[in-house]
Amino acid sequence: MKKFFPIVAFIAVALISLTMAGFAYFATQEAARIKFAATADDALNRIDSRIDLHLSLLRSTHALFEARNGDISRGEFKAFFDALGINDNFAGLRGIGFLRLVRASDEAAVERAILHDYG
Repeated sequence: MKKFFPIVAFIAVALISLTMAGFAYFATQEAARIKFAATADDALNRIDSRIDLHLSLLRSTHALFEARNGDISRGEFKAFFDALGINDNFAGLRGIGFLRLVRASDEAAVERAILHDYG
């Protein structure tokens, strides 16, 4: 019996070590999964809040047009746009704009107006 004691002790220690290594492996895998899930949730929440912010901008622009029955001048729209504080409140947004519906017979006048306003 004494001659098998070192072998039994070695096998017992090896099994305990393998078990502990397995627990450590699964713990690190679970920690990585939890970290990834938290990062993905954070990214999703940021995207969701950004979309909500841009939708609120569209809703406010729609409300402006509804309040004025669609009759709004370029200067009024620019004043509205400037009052929104786009650089401070809507980071990354380059701008918003609108186009009026034009009859096909009015194309030449609209082209002249665009050339005059925007060069």
